[in-house]
Amino acid sequence: SIGDNAFYAFPNLTSVTAAATVKEVGLLAFAGCSKLTSVQFKGTGVLVNANGFARCTALTALPAGLGSLQMRAFFGCTGLKALNLYEGITYLDWAVFAGCSGAKSLSLPKSLERLEFSAFDGCSGIETVSAASGSSFLTAQDNMLLSTVYGGGKALVLVGRNKTGAVSVPDGVTEIENTAFAGCTGVTSVYVPKSVTAVYNSADG
Repeated sequence: SIGDNAFYAFPNLTSVTAAATVKEVGLLAFAGCSKLTSVQFKGTGVLVNANGFARCTALTALPAGLGSLQMRAFFGCTGLKALNLYEGITYLDWAVFAGCSGAKSLSLPKSLERLEFSAFDGCSGIETVSAASGSSFLTAQDNMLLSTVYGGGKALVLVGRNKTGAVSVPDGVTEIENTAFAGCTGVTSVYVPKSVTAVYNSADG
């Protein structure tokens, strides 16, 4: 493991390569490393604890090899161009990518089994959304991300920010989650089907 605060706010750290034996990144381990541009894990299933890479603003791409991402793991990483999550990632915690405003696309793997709906708060630049085929948990439909809700039903998690005009929430959706439409400045109207029973706080940002 890489311990808590191990490289916290190191001013000149630019790249990290972790051996295959590394399975965990501690709390705030690389937080505030503002010049960190590249991270490589040679192993798989790496757990990143809370704020592990928070505010690494020069980081441009997510590394392969990630497993479970705890809250705010990549919070405020404004340099990320895309949130391309590789196979092997199983869990995205609260606000894990919050404030990653530079990301233009989001792609989620089949391996993802659990997603906290605030994971993408403040990701106001995401224009395109996709999910791997064959997932029993996630689907992408008409540039909208849907997830299966515990106990049945579906949640509308995120709408691509480049949607314009009238938008129809897919039939069968039962919940519209926090900030689902945040940043959708071109949307002029929304059709909500009868299947929707809950619209949570700040669904429109």
